[in-house]
Amino acid sequence: PERGFGVNVNGPLDMRMDQTRGQTAADVVNSWDAEELARLFRDNADEPEARRIARGIVRERSFRPIATTRDLADLVERLCPRRGRHAHPATRCFQALRMEVNDELGGLDRGLKAAMRTLAPGGRLCVITFESVTDRHTALGDSLVTAAVLLRLIDALEAKGIVTLNDALTTLNMTMELHNRSLAFG
Repeated sequence: PERGFGVNVNGPLDMRMDQTRGQTAADVVNSWDAEELARLFRDNADEPEARRIARGIVRERSFRPIATTRDLADLVERLCPRRGRHAHPATRCFQALRMEVNDELGGLDRGLKAAMRTLAPGGRLCVITFESVTDRHTALGDSLVTAAVLLRLIDALEAKGIVTLNDALTTLNMTMELHNRSLAFG
Protein backbone atom coordinates (compact mmCIF):
# COMPACT_ATOMS: atom_id res chain seq x y z
CA PRO A 1 0.00 0.00 0.00
CA GLU A 2 2.89 2.42 0.63
CA ARG A 3 3.60 2.75 -3.10
CA GLY A 4 0.02 2.84 -4.31
CA PHE A 5 -0.02 0.08 -6.93
CA GLY A 6 -3.33 -1.48 -5.89
CA VAL A 7 -6.68 -0.20 -6.99
CA ASN A 8 -8.39 -1.92 -4.03
CA VAL A 9 -5.99 -0.84 -1.27
CA ASN A 10 -5.77 2.76 -0.13
CA GLY A 11 -2.34 4.35 -0.11
CA PRO A 12 -0.40 7.28 -1.51
CA LEU A 13 -0.72 7.69 -5.27
CA ASP A 14 2.96 6.99 -5.97
CA MET A 15 3.40 3.83 -8.12
CA ARG A 16 7.18 4.26 -8.54
CA MET A 17 9.33 1.15 -8.26
CA ASP A 18 12.20 3.37 -7.07
CA GLN A 19 10.71 6.00 -4.80
CA THR A 20 13.84 8.13 -4.97
CA ARG A 21 13.50 8.86 -8.69
CA GLY A 22 11.07 10.61 -11.00
CA GLN A 23 7.55 11.88 -10.74
CA THR A 24 4.79 10.09 -8.87
CA ALA A 25 1.41 9.07 -10.25
CA ALA A 26 -0.07 11.89 -8.16
CA ASP A 27 2.25 14.35 -9.93
CA VAL A 28 0.94 13.11 -13.28
CA VAL A 29 -2.79 13.18 -12.46
CA ASN A 30 -2.51 16.56 -10.74
CA SER A 31 -0.45 18.37 -13.39
CA TRP A 32 -1.04 16.91 -16.86
CA ASP A 33 -3.81 18.42 -18.97
CA ALA A 34 -6.85 16.41 -20.06
CA GLU A 35 -5.47 15.67 -23.52
CA GLU A 36 -2.18 14.33 -22.14
CA LEU A 37 -4.01 12.16 -19.59
CA ALA A 38 -6.40 10.82 -22.23
CA ARG A 39 -3.46 9.93 -24.50
CA LEU A 40 -1.71 8.19 -21.61
CA PHE A 41 -4.76 6.10 -20.70
CA ARG A 42 -5.51 5.29 -24.33
CA ASP A 43 -1.95 4.52 -25.44
CA ASN A 44 -0.66 2.75 -22.33
CA ALA A 45 -3.78 0.83 -21.36
CA ASP A 46 -6.25 0.82 -24.26
CA GLU A 47 -8.77 2.53 -21.96
CA PRO A 48 -11.98 3.05 -23.97
CA GLU A 49 -13.18 5.82 -21.61
CA ALA A 50 -9.86 7.69 -21.65
CA ARG A 51 -11.30 11.11 -22.51
CA ARG A 52 -14.13 10.90 -19.99
CA ILE A 53 -11.76 9.85 -17.22
CA ALA A 54 -9.17 12.50 -18.11
CA ARG A 55 -11.79 15.29 -18.10
CA GLY A 56 -13.14 14.00 -14.78
CA ILE A 57 -9.67 14.03 -13.23
CA VAL A 58 -9.03 17.61 -14.35
CA ARG A 59 -12.45 18.69 -13.04
CA GLU A 60 -11.98 16.90 -9.68
CA ARG A 61 -8.48 18.26 -9.03
CA SER A 62 -9.76 21.82 -9.44
CA PHE A 63 -11.51 21.24 -6.08
CA ARG A 64 -8.75 19.24 -4.35
CA PRO A 65 -5.62 17.30 -5.31
CA ILE A 66 -5.95 13.60 -6.07
CA ALA A 67 -3.54 12.22 -3.49
CA THR A 68 -4.44 8.58 -2.79
CA THR A 69 -5.24 5.43 -4.68
CA ARG A 70 -8.74 5.57 -3.17
CA ASP A 71 -9.24 9.13 -4.46
CA LEU A 72 -8.43 8.03 -8.00
CA ALA A 73 -10.18 4.64 -7.90
CA ASP A 74 -13.39 6.12 -6.49
CA LEU A 75 -13.36 8.95 -9.01
CA VAL A 76 -12.94 6.58 -11.96
CA GLU A 77 -15.66 4.30 -10.61
CA ARG A 78 -18.05 7.26 -10.34
CA LEU A 79 -17.23 8.26 -13.93
CA CYS A 80 -17.40 4.70 -15.33
CA PRO A 81 -19.50 2.43 -13.09
CA ARG A 82 -18.73 -1.30 -13.15
CA ARG A 83 -22.01 -2.37 -14.78
CA GLY A 84 -21.24 -6.05 -14.32
CA ARG A 85 -17.53 -5.86 -15.10
CA HIS A 86 -15.35 -8.04 -12.89
CA ALA A 87 -12.28 -5.79 -12.91
CA HIS A 88 -12.34 -2.43 -11.16
CA PRO A 89 -12.93 0.38 -13.70
CA ALA A 90 -9.70 2.11 -12.62
CA THR A 91 -7.49 -0.93 -13.33
CA ARG A 92 -6.42 0.31 -16.77
CA CYS A 93 -5.73 3.83 -15.53
CA PHE A 94 -3.54 2.44 -12.76
CA GLN A 95 -1.70 0.33 -15.34
CA ALA A 96 -1.10 3.36 -17.57
CA LEU A 97 0.12 5.50 -14.68
CA ARG A 98 2.43 2.76 -13.36
CA MET A 99 3.89 2.27 -16.82
CA GLU A 100 4.46 6.02 -17.23
CA VAL A 101 6.10 6.81 -13.88
CA ASN A 102 8.41 3.79 -14.17
CA ASP A 103 9.18 4.28 -17.89
CA GLU A 104 8.24 0.64 -18.42
CA LEU A 105 7.91 0.89 -22.19
CA GLY A 106 11.26 2.66 -22.41
CA GLY A 107 12.80 -0.07 -20.26
CA LEU A 108 11.25 -2.74 -22.45
CA ASP A 109 12.59 -1.07 -25.58
CA ARG A 110 16.08 -0.74 -24.06
CA GLY A 111 15.97 -4.38 -22.92
CA LEU A 112 14.91 -5.63 -26.34
CA LYS A 113 17.68 -3.65 -28.04
CA ALA A 114 20.27 -4.97 -25.58
CA ALA A 115 19.01 -8.53 -26.08
CA MET A 116 19.22 -8.18 -29.86
CA ARG A 117 22.84 -6.96 -29.56
CA THR A 118 23.82 -9.98 -27.46
CA LEU A 119 22.00 -12.70 -29.42
CA ALA A 120 24.23 -15.01 -31.40
CA PRO A 121 23.64 -15.11 -35.16
CA GLY A 122 20.57 -17.25 -35.72
CA GLY A 123 19.69 -16.96 -32.02
CA ARG A 124 16.12 -16.57 -30.86
CA LEU A 125 14.50 -14.28 -28.37
CA CYS A 126 11.19 -15.12 -26.76
CA VAL A 127 9.17 -12.38 -25.10
CA ILE A 128 5.99 -13.15 -23.17
CA THR A 129 3.72 -10.17 -22.61
CA PHE A 130 0.46 -9.79 -20.75
CA GLU A 131 -0.87 -6.52 -22.14
CA SER A 132 -1.61 -5.44 -25.70
CA VAL A 133 0.49 -2.32 -25.11
CA THR A 134 3.60 -4.37 -24.40
CA ASP A 135 2.70 -6.74 -27.24
CA ARG A 136 3.03 -3.79 -29.61
CA HIS A 137 6.40 -2.87 -28.12
CA THR A 138 7.87 -6.32 -28.65
CA ALA A 139 7.92 -5.79 -32.39
CA LEU A 140 11.44 -6.50 -33.60
CA GLY A 141 11.95 -5.10 -37.06
CA ASP A 142 9.19 -6.51 -39.26
CA SER A 143 8.46 -9.49 -37.05
CA LEU A 144 6.46 -9.77 -33.86
CA VAL A 145 7.34 -12.38 -31.27
CA THR A 146 4.11 -14.36 -31.01
CA ALA A 147 2.76 -17.51 -29.44
CA ALA A 148 3.54 -19.34 -32.70
CA VAL A 149 7.22 -18.43 -32.38
CA LEU A 150 7.14 -19.52 -28.73
CA LEU A 151 5.67 -22.88 -29.68
CA ARG A 152 8.31 -23.38 -32.40
CA LEU A 153 11.00 -22.61 -29.84
CA ILE A 154 9.49 -25.08 -27.38
CA ASP A 155 9.33 -27.71 -30.12
CA ALA A 156 13.02 -27.18 -30.93
CA LEU A 157 14.02 -27.40 -27.26
CA GLU A 158 11.91 -30.51 -26.79
CA ALA A 159 13.47 -32.16 -29.86
CA LYS A 160 16.91 -31.59 -28.34
CA GLY A 161 15.76 -33.03 -25.01
CA ILE A 162 16.23 -29.72 -23.21
CA VAL A 163 12.62 -29.29 -22.15
CA THR A 164 9.39 -31.14 -22.68
CA LEU A 165 6.40 -29.40 -24.18
CA ASN A 166 4.44 -30.29 -21.06
CA ASP A 167 7.07 -28.63 -18.80
CA ALA A 168 7.10 -25.49 -20.93
CA LEU A 169 3.32 -25.21 -21.07
CA THR A 170 3.03 -25.84 -17.33
CA THR A 171 5.50 -23.01 -16.68
CA LEU A 172 3.63 -20.72 -19.08
CA ASN A 173 0.28 -21.55 -17.47
CA MET A 174 1.67 -20.91 -13.98
CA THR A 175 3.07 -17.57 -15.14
CA MET A 176 -0.28 -16.57 -16.63
CA GLU A 177 -2.13 -17.69 -13.48
CA LEU A 178 0.15 -15.60 -11.26
CA HIS A 179 -0.37 -12.61 -13.54
CA ASN A 180 -4.16 -13.04 -13.44
CA ARG A 181 -4.07 -13.33 -9.64
CA SER A 182 -2.07 -10.12 -9.37
CA LEU A 183 -4.76 -8.37 -11.45
CA ALA A 184 -7.52 -9.76 -9.24
CA PHE A 185 -5.89 -8.37 -6.10
CA GLY A 186 -5.15 -5.00 -7.69
